[in-house]
Amino acid sequence: MPYKYINKDRLEEELARLNGDNHSTKSKKKIRTKKKPKLSIEEEKQRNDFLERGEIGISLTTITKHMDREDALSRLKLSGYDVAYYFHNEQFHRLAVKFQAKSGWRYHKRNNAKRKGFKPLIYHKVRKNEDYTHIIPVGFHGSENDERLLIGYASNINRGPLKKFEKHIIDLNNTESILWFVSIENQNDGSVKWHTTVWDEDGHIIKEETFHDPTKFVWIS
Repeated sequence: MPYKYINKDRLEEELARLNGDNHSTKSKKKIRTKKKPKLSIEEEKQRNDFLERGEIGISLTTITKHMDREDALSRLKLSGYDVAYYFHNEQFHRLAVKFQAKSGWRYHKRNNAKRKGFKPLIYHKVRKNEDYTHIIPVGFHGSENDERLLIGYASNINRGPLKKFEKHIIDLNNTESILWFVSIENQNDGSVKWHTTVWDEDGHIIKEETFHDPTKFVWIS
């Protein structure tokens, strides 16, 4: 499957224009939920054209060396914003990425038509009560059909506790940069666990959680 990414300079220019080039520092104040940022008609048109061209808003590198949580944190501390690292084998599906503040709503427009013909690497054997679930919320990157960024997962988890976790992180990201690591893990009984950890830029854990979908899965390696 071919992937098309924007030039890094173009990405930085667009983000600076649409979101401002401010790096927020860590806030000790209570997190306040913010609404989606309002774009002008011209900005919205440019954003939609950007996504329709099949481009995504992160630079995603596939690595062949196993990446555990400690390695992910080390990589992210040294990496730039919107740089992601991906690892997949018969046991793990892992993604690590760093975002500057106010990144969670950059690509909030959804396009379910993009998912037609999409074939995930991980999905339920019996395909009911399942959602195509983003490893990282779509607002951060804009992709609806990249098998590195979506898997099949239980609807009740995706729309319940996972959504609650992600909303908390999106709200937090309104005021500070984050480092995000997700580890999807194939279990011996055919079920799948989802571990997610978010750090601040100093490497302190902000929030971490584990979800377990007991359904039997197909796992393509």
